[in-house]
Amino acid sequence: MRPITGFRLGFISLLAAAVGVIAGVVAFLLYNLIGLFTNLAFYHVWSFHFRSPAENQLGPWVIVIPVVGGIIVGFMGKYGSPKIKGHGIPEAMEAVLTSKSRIEAKVAILKPISAAIAIGTGGPFGAEGPIIQTGGAFGSVIGQIFSTTASERKVLLACGAGAGMAATFNTPIAGVILAIELLLFEFRSRSFIPLVIATTLATSVRQMLLGMARCSKFCRWISEFPGRSHTIWFSALSVAPLPLLLQRRFILWKTILTVFPFLNCGTLRLVRWRWELLDFLFRACLASDTTLLEIF
Repeated sequence: MRPITGFRLGFISLLAAAVGVIAGVVAFLLYNLIGLFTNLAFYHVWSFHFRSPAENQLGPWVIVIPVVGGIIVGFMGKYGSPKIKGHGIPEAMEAVLTSKSRIEAKVAILKPISAAIAIGTGGPFGAEGPIIQTGGAFGSVIGQIFSTTASERKVLLACGAGAGMAATFNTPIAGVILAIELLLFEFRSRSFIPLVIATTLATSVRQMLLGMARCSKFCRWISEFPGRSHTIWFSALSVAPLPLLLQRRFILWKTILTVFPFLNCGTLRLVRWRWELLDFLFRACLASDTTLLEIF
């Protein structure tokens, strides 16, 4: 077998699309697992519907619930994988810096389950670190399955981490920036393009599974566009960076427009001054709860 030379941007972009879809599904599962363990711990019912633990009828015994959850997670960390003990982000960074972006497959399974148990039983934790490590683990595993180089695997790990965050919090731009800042340590087209693809598809999957209720008005406008599904729009946007594969120079502001539906008006002004008019139109749309079709 010939050694791999160079960075295969097209191939990694395709793998990044798969990672983005997987991250969107994993974020959906984590979301529901948190609801399930909350109901099991505080209400003793099997339900994925979110309820506040404050409404429980356990009385003073409620203080035992987080302790039990912590014990369960502790056993998972001791006998499952010690990599799930931490916050999540430092472990993902450690994998990039010391393990050539290799993460064990069991981390991708144990981390979201342990996080859901910890959060669902009332632990003072959040989903950001766990979903970043989980998404990164899936990206790393896919990179190991398809025999990628260390640099390619690092991009896939970052794609999984950014896509996981984007799908969990509906923040694709923040997912891209976080992955670049904490995991990639570079700002190049070979990493930016797969990241945009992964985070856009992950956010699209999240919105298909969880609905558009938690999205901005502009995202809901895309979903209600006459005669078209929002899935088609977001899928088209996810592959929009691919023409840049033929470009030797990377033009940042054009690529930023790839994820245009997720940008708010304040961000648009940072891209180029001539978008001020478009910014004004979108502000008018959001203020009046109308669509651009009614303006034009």
